[in-house]
Amino acid sequence: MLNWLRAHTNTWRALLFVAVVVIDMAIFWLISYNITPGEGHSLRTFLDDHIPFLPWTIFLYSSVYTAAAYPLFAVRCPRLFRRTVTAYILILVIHLVFFVAYPVAGWDFRPDVTGMTVDSFAAWGVRLTFFVDPPTNLFPSQHVSMAVIAMLVAWRARAAAGLALLPIVIGICVSIATVKQHYVIDGVAGIALAVLIYWVIVRPYDDQGQTPLEIGFSWRGPAGYFLLHLGFYSIFYLAYVSGFLPWEGGA
Repeated sequence: MLNWLRAHTNTWRALLFVAVVVIDMAIFWLISYNITPGEGHSLRTFLDDHIPFLPWTIFLYSSVYTAAAYPLFAVRCPRLFRRTVTAYILILVIHLVFFVAYPVAGWDFRPDVTGMTVDSFAAWGVRLTFFVDPPTNLFPSQHVSMAVIAMLVAWRARAAAGLALLPIVIGICVSIATVKQHYVIDGVAGIALAVLIYWVIVRPYDDQGQTPLEIGFSWRGPAGYFLLHLGFYSIFYLAYVSGFLPWEGGA
């Protein structure tokens, strides 16, 4: 039995990640949809009002849905992976506490896109995102904290792996404001939370003299991730060209 488990380590790692994400998203949306329009605090600032709405950055914003899984492609050492899972769970718990204890919403901040013509993939992506993701549970930004912790964990495994994800993480941090899904303060808090959890949970990891390829995967790991990333967007592009419009009750 132990030999079988060792042979299927990557499968169990993936299943564990999926379980954490599914449970988190289920609770996230349960809380989110229980906050009715008009409820929740506002953290709107001068900066928020002067950042333009850029629909095309929805592609940067939605990158978090693959970026969160990046450690699966970057971390090989079981001990570092356990610290990674611990860090993820702790971040998610802290987020949920904030969402319940101090709900922040952007009902009067997010633009009304009900009249937006779906004449481009970007416009379709904005309509879909706004349809499934209410302007609630904003502080701290879970998009930012999950992307940043994924990058930091990968960096701890191999600096090159962390650097490979850096452009996507920067894009996510910028896009939360340019698609008007978050206030600037949400993003700052998300970064701070990720750095804090990394410093407490992941940074103390001792490699015990392991080689770089025992700690992290070679370039094939990040390469596999970017193939997944491409596949993710390919699926949604197919949905777009097929005329999938769930906000209208179906195609």
